[in-house]
Amino acid sequence: MSYCINPQCKKRDNPDAAGNCQTCGTALLICDRYRIIKPVRSPNPALPTDIFEVADWGTDDGDWGTVKVLKTLKHAHNVNLVRSFKQEARVLIWLAGTSGIPAVAPDGFFAIKPHNLSQKLFCLVMEKIAGVNLLEFLNKNQYISQTIAFDWLEQLTNILHNIHKYNLVHRDLKPSNLMLKPDRKLALIDFGAIAEAGINTTPAGSSGYAAPEQ
Repeated sequence: MSYCINPQCKKRDNPDAAGNCQTCGTALLICDRYRIIKPVRSPNPALPTDIFEVADWGTDDGDWGTVKVLKTLKHAHNVNLVRSFKQEARVLIWLAGTSGIPAVAPDGFFAIKPHNLSQKLFCLVMEKIAGVNLLEFLNKNQYISQTIAFDWLEQLTNILHNIHKYNLVHRDLKPSNLMLKPDRKLALIDFGAIAEAGINTTPAGSSGYAAPEQ
């Protein structure tokens, strides 16, 4: 299946071989490189972003057919959302190669204009982190040993140290934003609220996890 990137398309599922969406006419090969496989979460008009799995058919042989994650910002008219999305892209490109953080190539941030859409979509392609998030893991397993807890704490401390040394704060740390990979290593995801420490920004975080002063 090929999935249409156009958020206003009425029927987004298409055959694998299709070059353009059979409903709205939008090109299914994004930037002549990425083809959407499926949504990671069900598209919701109320949310500013959509997240998809994509296949990368770029010119780099090492990436040929690699499954990655595509995040799109639909609300290009919202200055604050666009600023945050661009900040997320800049930080992830800057931190490329840092352990425990999704890799983003220098050309992983771009904008496109789907067929018959009045505004452009901002796009961010990043490494797909295999595994399960800690919220799902804990819901399934109920408890963990002290040894595992200390190991996770040490890993998370190292990841946060690598972010904080650049005077950056994640601002949305919670179990669902921590991925447990098959090799039992942790990775931190969802950098949509990232900001420079000490800079006045809009409130961020999730209820139950954000500090009271946040």
